[in-house]
Amino acid sequence: MLHMGMGLLDRETGKLWYFAEGREDSAAMSAVGPDGSIYVAHSPIRRAVGKAMYPELTPELTGGISRFKPIRLDLLARDAICAAEAHGANASALSQTTELAAINTDIRQIKVLIKQAGGAITRAVSDGDMTAEDAGTLGDLLEQSAANLTPANLDVAVTEMAAACGMFD
Repeated sequence: MLHMGMGLLDRETGKLWYFAEGREDSAAMSAVGPDGSIYVAHSPIRRAVGKAMYPELTPELTGGISRFKPIRLDLLARDAICAAEAHGANASALSQTTELAAINTDIRQIKVLIKQAGGAITRAVSDGDMTAEDAGTLGDLLEQSAANLTPANLDVAVTEMAAACGMFD
């Protein structure tokens, strides 16, 4: 009850992959920034109770906002690219006649993910987590995919995104 933070869980197994201890707990909603950072506004209700019950065991309350930033931007790029491909595959399976609004919503989300991946790729190269050659290939695939992000050409865009996602296997 006295320690809080952010954890990354495997969806299928529930296994904890990573945990970063934070300063406080939060009753607020977390937000994700364009660089993949998670922002948490603190409202240390549980720790305040813990402080009242166990003042010698509980550090001072600080409040404020914490930022949990990605430490491997190549993996952020991978996750954004593969999520974009999944959105594209979903949208390409829909009927353009009856579900055009849903297709266009997925296309807007794909554009956001491609932009996020592009920024992460640039920083991953400068951090040494991705080669310039891989970054160039990924950039070309994403550029081609973005050019085909229309309801009529979505299958082509998905093929290019799948190739980009497959580079991380």
